[in-house]
Amino acid sequence: MKLFNNLFAYHFKCTARVFLPLILGVLLLAGFTKGMELLSKLLPFLTALYTFLLIISAFCTIGMFLCIILLSIRHFFRNMTSAHGYFLFMLPVKPSMHLSSHLFTYVIWLIFAGAAAVGCVFLLIPNNAYAQLGTILDQVFAVLQIGENRMITLMIVMVLLSATAFMCTIYAAISIGQLAKEKRAVTSFAAYIGIYMIEQLLSVCMLIVLFSIFGMDLFTSTAVLAENMLLSVMIGSSVLYVLIGTTSFLVANRLFSKHLNLI
Repeated sequence: MKLFNNLFAYHFKCTARVFLPLILGVLLLAGFTKGMELLSKLLPFLTALYTFLLIISAFCTIGMFLCIILLSIRHFFRNMTSAHGYFLFMLPVKPSMHLSSHLFTYVIWLIFAGAAAVGCVFLLIPNNAYAQLGTILDQVFAVLQIGENRMITLMIVMVLLSATAFMCTIYAAISIGQLAKEKRAVTSFAAYIGIYMIEQLLSVCMLIVLFSIFGMDLFTSTAVLAENMLLSVMIGSSVLYVLIGTTSFLVANRLFSKHLNLI
């Protein structure tokens, strides 16, 4: 456990040099945009600048997640397949611990980014839209026939499971790509495409089964879902994410354990 904590601390510090300023910068930009909204009410000529900042802040909030995902993949690829891997694999830990420390670091930063994104959303929503947003959400939950707390909890769980499963498939793809002697990045990308196609096929099969349970056909039924069907789809998707993530993690652990091929 101590070695895992040391590995996690190492990866967290390495990524914090980029991710922490990134998250704080997005929050500061959203706060500045909120201040510009208040000023634009007093000084109408600032409305155009406020609109521009609002658009930039929205794109930066989305880009924050993209940067965290891409840089996490780059950090993993560099540490596990390049010459830097010689140092890490000399440590008295199993490849599964390397994978877990990378994955845990990624999930922690994703949670931080999610919390920052929620804060940015509340800052970027105009003051006169809060009441309208609440009314719209109440109507949505009423149509879906799912309690607000249950819906939010399921959404958070699904997002975390989906993000974790995605990164595990990336690990599996990189573990396959590192077997190649040349163009490992290209081979890893091709491996991910293959894994993604299998994942989509499994998703379609899962939906076909769920629709048939409710007496519906996936390809011919209307867009209106049966009562409690959305809840079943979300639970089924979560189970599928767990299966895909676990299988991908085991594949990556097996290949890095038995067929490690460092540059």
